[in-house]
Amino acid sequence: ALSLYGFGMLGDVILGWEPIIGMLVLGGIGLVYTLTGGFWAVVLTDSIQFVMMCVVLALAFPFAMNLIGGFDSMIEELPSSYFYTMGDLSIWLIIIYASTGLAILVEPTFYQRIFAAKSYKNVRNALVIGIFIWGSYDWIITILAMAAKTGTLMKIMGDPIIDPGVAPDAALLSIMVAALPVGALGLFMAGVLSTEMSTLDSYCLVAGGNVAYDIYKPAFKPDATDDELIRTTRYGILLSWLLGFAMAVSFEQMLGLWVFMASILISSTMTPILLGIYVPSFRKPLAGFLSAGLGLLSTIILNIYIMMT
Repeated sequence: ALSLYGFGMLGDVILGWEPIIGMLVLGGIGLVYTLTGGFWAVVLTDSIQFVMMCVVLALAFPFAMNLIGGFDSMIEELPSSYFYTMGDLSIWLIIIYASTGLAILVEPTFYQRIFAAKSYKNVRNALVIGIFIWGSYDWIITILAMAAKTGTLMKIMGDPIIDPGVAPDAALLSIMVAALPVGALGLFMAGVLSTEMSTLDSYCLVAGGNVAYDIYKPAFKPDATDDELIRTTRYGILLSWLLGFAMAVSFEQMLGLWVFMASILISSTMTPILLGIYVPSFRKPLAGFLSAGLGLLSTIILNIYIMMT
């Protein structure tokens, strides 16, 4: 859902498409190669996409800072709250946003990569390197977002660098369009597409595997052949894409969608796992099913209530 939402923003800001068209076209490309190539296609494309994502962001940073005049201009133009540790958010809102990070403990694609590794050493090295890379990645994204806000406050020949009315979700893309030369902008688009494609194909494949190996085979056909499982996995991939599309078009901002998705993972997956680990009486299939189901249902009801009020 998050990746499809990102495709919609990319199509809107860069290509001038309606967001829903961007979701269908760009998301459809990711769906096709995941359906036809399976896990091997996901691994190969993710490797290329990860490199593109990191390199392009590193190149984009100096262009954006040059556009607004560097950190000095940022400090002069932005409200002081932008430089506070907590910003202008309440402590409870900070706790809510921070708690979404717990979703990584039950992140399906995270475990998919771990179990596909050749050895424990590979997993350990990947985690150590990944922590550094993702920390740098998040820092650059934050600075670029602050640069975009600075661009809405600064003017060149009487006109703002970036439209002050730009949607928060489109701020990062907008400053890149304004700052990057044509060739570099093309690389940036490739990097953004890489990021979204990498996430989309991984989640779709995990969901398809869950449908085939965790639901269809144990519950409906224990003696299912490999061909039947592959076919069912493809059905699961398609189903997960359609559900993600439905969720993506239901939210107006990516932050709300992210909190919703993280809440589902925490309530329907992490909580049942913790109960099963520490409460022996919950180590039963029915208890796990009810805990996950009720967690999912309560999260959906709560978010529907919030969206309607």
